[in-house]
Amino acid sequence: AGGAPGLATAAAAPAPVLAPSADTNGDRVFDDLAEQLAPLGAVARVNVIVRLDTPAVDMRLGLLQAFVGPFSLGRVLALVDGFSATVTKEQVERLRTAPGVVSIEENGAVGVGNVPGNTDFGVTKARTDVPALDGEADGTPTTYSKDDLVAAVIDTGIDATHHDLDGGKVLVFADCVSGACTVTAPYDDHGHGTHVAATIAGTGAGSGQPGVAPRAALVGIKVLNAAGSGTNAAVIAGIAWAVANKATYGIRVINLSLGDSSSCSSGTEAISATVNAAAAAGIVVAVAAGNSGPSACTISSPGGAADALTVGAMADTGQGGFFQAYFSSRGPTLATAGNPARVKPDVSAPGWNVVSASACLTAPACLAATHNESTAKSGTSMATPFVAGVALLMLDAAPMLTPAQVKAEIMATAVDWGAAGTDNDYGAGRLDAYAALASSGAALTAPPTAPGHATWTGPIIAGGQVDLTTAVASGASPLAATVVFTTFPTNAAGSLQLLHAGTVDFGTSAFELRQEDLGLTAPATGAWTMRLRSVNHVTGAAVPAQALAYVLDVSGGLDLPAVSGSVLEGQTLTGAAGTWSGASSGFVYAWQRCDAVGAACAAIGGATSTTYVVAAADAGARLRFGVTVPVGTATATALSAATALVAPPAPTSSAIPTISGTAQDGETLTATTGTWSGIGPVFTRQWQRCNGAGANCSSTAGATASTYVAAAADVGSTLRVTVTATNAGGAAAAQSAATAVVVLLPPAATAAPVISGTAQDGQTLAATSGTWAGTTPTFTSQWQRCNSSGASCVAIAGATVASYAVTATDIGSTLRFAVTGTNAGGAATAQSAATAVVTAIPPTPPPAPVVVAAAPAGGG
Repeated sequence: AGGAPGLATAAAAPAPVLAPSADTNGDRVFDDLAEQLAPLGAVARVNVIVRLDTPAVDMRLGLLQAFVGPFSLGRVLALVDGFSATVTKEQVERLRTAPGVVSIEENGAVGVGNVPGNTDFGVTKARTDVPALDGEADGTPTTYSKDDLVAAVIDTGIDATHHDLDGGKVLVFADCVSGACTVTAPYDDHGHGTHVAATIAGTGAGSGQPGVAPRAALVGIKVLNAAGSGTNAAVIAGIAWAVANKATYGIRVINLSLGDSSSCSSGTEAISATVNAAAAAGIVVAVAAGNSGPSACTISSPGGAADALTVGAMADTGQGGFFQAYFSSRGPTLATAGNPARVKPDVSAPGWNVVSASACLTAPACLAATHNESTAKSGTSMATPFVAGVALLMLDAAPMLTPAQVKAEIMATAVDWGAAGTDNDYGAGRLDAYAALASSGAALTAPPTAPGHATWTGPIIAGGQVDLTTAVASGASPLAATVVFTTFPTNAAGSLQLLHAGTVDFGTSAFELRQEDLGLTAPATGAWTMRLRSVNHVTGAAVPAQALAYVLDVSGGLDLPAVSGSVLEGQTLTGAAGTWSGASSGFVYAWQRCDAVGAACAAIGGATSTTYVVAAADAGARLRFGVTVPVGTATATALSAATALVAPPAPTSSAIPTISGTAQDGETLTATTGTWSGIGPVFTRQWQRCNGAGANCSSTAGATASTYVAAAADVGSTLRVTVTATNAGGAAAAQSAATAVVVLLPPAATAAPVISGTAQDGQTLAATSGTWAGTTPTFTSQWQRCNSSGASCVAIAGATVASYAVTATDIGSTLRFAVTGTNAGGAATAQSAATAVVTAIPPTPPPAPVVVAAAPAGGG
């Protein structure tokens, strides 16, 4: 997508027509490569990407080398069944006839392309309404992990020492510039990738410019060198690395703020096919449209990929108002056999003077302690990460969204600019991040205000002039105008002037391009004229006497259609057309029903007058009043701001809540919400403790869930639950019937008593009470004498404590210990296992006889 666009005062001679980056004649060689090879000799060498009909395994590559001769193999490109190589012109000719070769294209150079937009495009208001909408998802806001929302930045690298991007935000960094992708420490020797990364997810801690998703995490994949350039094969390898490591690092979005030198992508190139494969793998791929506008068919590859979310660039109100950047590349994509042209870009986002983090390229001048620098850059490269950040926030709100759904919701909620519907200059229109996030499921209902917007379409004779006038009611918003000549002969060009009260107040956009744009930060109120001219582009050449078509978009504090009246069902709204100079009749009106944030509007059948009666079908929606006005040979269209949310009828209960479960201490009760009418009610609950008759109820503190565990304090009382249903139309409450009187949980043994000691006459046994459930039971105990089998037990008189001295009476019997737990809910007895049969005390043997030696006879 090239470097930062340069400004020029006039267009140069028409750019040379370049051969398309596509195989339009079916010979398997892309046209631009064939054109490049045409003047070269047979042994001239060229870098190519060859795609096959099966994977490029070693055996297949060996067979190709045998067929065409040895060549220098670059990378195997698994996602697109291909490889890069350096081959001769002669080998290209042989390859195109080799079995299984699908296409041969140049392995061309890829380069970089160059926020107040957070406020203008709705992100700031969305994060204010829902602070948790920030990309953090792993439950630890001060750290980063794969369980946060993660974007892979495939670019020149990331400077992770910048305070906007430090603290572990970069989970892993792979260098794919030359050879295999290698995991290494993050770095950025160019600066482009750092600017892009911070636009997506910078915290703003250093620069003061937070990114769109400031708590999201990043994966850095370097595919461009210190000069900001690289090869298609390196980019393909980087995308493939992201896909292969998607689960390991939680990658949900890829940002590609880059593009090759193709003049008009067909979307059939290997790099575009790789983007499509990444989307099929579940990754949203945001791609820069390129900076080769405003001519048609200038989308660079891989922006032409069918499944890419391709992004054009606009200015925001900090840059003089909303207008399309003249450098933003345009569609359609190039049509080839079996591959019809597609509208591109898909959406337009802020890409003019975007302020973001500046990489440290002159260490040690940039020290980590003070590395807070920021810089402004322009380009579709800057608009793309803004959309990538919005995609992360959408996935934060709704993790199950697919890449196709993210793209569809961003396009469906965009504010239409240019020709009605999706067009090749603006795509679906100006990004409305707030509406896109609301559409994805974020709890957003009060959209930010935006400058008014009107569109004029009409003819202008080549060499002629058209004056279109509008009224500015407020100078609070910048006044900006963008005219695109949608039919534009080679020798024609245009200019645009802004005049106030008949005099030139701002100046003339005289680049004489297909598009002209102007912006004025503080316009005066009153009548403003947009003067369009079609001028002779080639000195001395005759200007063809034909009508050129144009689309003029103007935004600012315009005196546009407005709606008055109460947005309640049955009330009449009145639409005012606004001020349109030169128009007094022929107005066409159309009321539109929009979603809860005023986006995704659709005409209401039959509502074509200046009044409209709010209907039941409008509940929960916002309404707009549209006007189409004939102004000379032009047609102007504009919509009013969205009304307040049409209040639906307040909820009404048609069946009271019910409670299931046993009304007993310790038991869990569950309440339903009952049945309600009304649109989108939100329910709250409150459990209440009532007297035994279900009256004199009082709320139980903290008991607001759908379940409630009955407590000891509830014993003797009944319980009810009150459900309150609330929507924009009001609130209503319904109370359940009372439960039965709550009783104590009766005792129940969860583990039987246990006896320890020796079952023998004269020994002392000890017993535990076992383990019990139930509400505060009291215990009594009883030792029992049983037969030798442990049956036919009878209580032993007086033996009611936890120890027992075995007696002779117990000999031949077994013993048990019984414990009875009692509370108001009942009583239960638990019995220990029987002891062994009690034995007698064994007899004590008599002492051994003592032998006394006799004295010897005689005197000895």
